[in-house]
This record gives sequence, structure tokens and C-alpha cells, in this order.
Amino acid sequence: MIFHKQKDIVLVPFLFTDASTKKRRPALIVSNDTINKNWETPDFVALAITSKIRRGSYGIQIGNDDLKKGSLPSKSEIQCDKIFTIEKSLVIKKLCTLNDTVFSLVKSKLAEVFK
Repeated sequence: MIFHKQKDIVLVPFLFTDASTKKRRPALIVSNDTINKNWETPDFVALAITSKIRRGSYGIQIGNDDLKKGSLPSKSEIQCDKIFTIEKSLVIKKLCTLNDTVFSLVKSKLAEVFK
């Protein structure tokens, strides 16, 4: 299996909250690399990413300038209030890697979610 790291944006089968639909969607891995590389822990923690910009309180808009490696097909929004776990083996592929500056913003938004 491939080891995916914190800050990687990966393509995963995303089950919507009403459980009626599943689509392939990008997600940002936020769990730390100790968890991510431990195969005894089958899941990692991720945030949903959408190309539909909501401009909500917990969204962070990103484009290709915000990436360390790779690219996204369009400007997108990391939804810091859409937190989920997913089995590591379900990752379809790695798309890109978020840069450190934007990941710091993500961590700040996550802290706001749990205030």
C-alpha cells in the first residue's frame, strides 16, 4: 500500500451525509503522519474539498498557487467543517500536496470548529 501524508490531497469515494450518494471527491488528509503510516490504524482523518465555493466561515479557498506539488482541475474550497474518516485502502489516487502556509490556515480553522 502507498503511504499518504498529512497535507496530501487525495481522490476518495465520498459518501454524502444522507448516505444516498457516493461520488469521487478530493479530500485533504489532516491526520498526522504517525497515524497515516500505521497500518494498525486503518483510517485517516480528512476534510472534504469542493469546487463549489461557499464562502462560509469554515471554508478556505485554494488554487494551484497554494500547492507544493501537483495541481487541481479548478479553484476549490477546503471545507474545514466537513471532517470525516476514511479507510486508507480506499484512496483512488494522490492529486497534489498543499503548501505549509495554507495548511497552517487549515489548522486554525479546525481549531475554530471545535471552540
